[in-house]
Amino acid sequence: MNINGKFPRKLTEHEIDWILWMLPESKPGYRAYREMIKEMMVIGYGKFEPDNLILGQPDDKPNEETFFMPIVSLGQIETEKAKIQILIHKPYNNQIQIDIVNLLGDFIPGELREIKRWSYAYWNPGEKSPATGQPVLEVKIFSKTEHNLILVIAPFDKKIWLHEITTGINYIIPVTNFFNELLRQRKELLDRTAPLNTNFIFENINKFSDADINNAFVNYSKLFAKVDTSSYDEIKEKKGFIQFLKRKFRK
Repeated sequence: MNINGKFPRKLTEHEIDWILWMLPESKPGYRAYREMIKEMMVIGYGKFEPDNLILGQPDDKPNEETFFMPIVSLGQIETEKAKIQILIHKPYNNQIQIDIVNLLGDFIPGELREIKRWSYAYWNPGEKSPATGQPVLEVKIFSKTEHNLILVIAPFDKKIWLHEITTGINYIIPVTNFFNELLRQRKELLDRTAPLNTNFIFENINKFSDADINNAFVNYSKLFAKVDTSSYDEIKEKKGFIQFLKRKFRK
C-alpha cells in the first residue's frame, strides 16, 4: 500500500477501518476521538515518514509536537503477509498523529488476508491482556478524593497501561522511565553499575508491593504526566491499607 506524499488527502479505506476499530465506540473517551477523526484529513507526515501520519483540517500545517503526545491506543492488524502495528496519539491543537507500521516489512501489501486484530484500547478492569490472553496485574492509584485510575502491568506482554475509568481510555506508559522510578522505591534491587533490565523487572514484579508501584507512578507522573494526577498521593504500607492494596492477578 504505497501512498504518495500529496496532501491533504483522505484516509484510505483500510486506514479508516483500522483506525476507527482501534477506538472502541463503546467507550466515551474513544468515541470523542472517532468523531474528530471522521472530520479530518491527512495533512502530512510526522518525524518518520511515511509511517507517521498527521491528521488535521485541510489548511493546517503539521505540528511535530503531536509526536510527543501520549499514546491512547496501540494494537495490531495481523495478516498472512504483514503485521501492521497502529498507534494513535492524544490530540494536540486539533491534530492527531497516527502511526501505521508493518513490523514484517518496509511497506504494507495492497492485498491483505486478515487473520486477527487486537488493541489494548479494548481492555477493561478484570480482563486478561487483549494481545496475549495472559493475566495482568491491576494496581489502583491511591487518592482520598479520586478513584479513577488503575495502573495495569502485563508481564507476558512487557507492556504497561493506565486505565482511566470515566473515559475508558488506556494510556500506554513507556516502560523505562517508570521502571527507573520503581527501582528507586526498592533500592536493594537497584544495581547502579548495570543498565536497566526491564525483562528482570517484569519477571519479578511480585517483589514490588502495590505501595511501591503506586508511589513510583505518582512520582513518575510529576515529570511525565499522561493524565492529571494532581489528586493522587503517595502511600505508606500499613494495616489500614491492606484491603485497598490487595493486588489482583486476573487468571
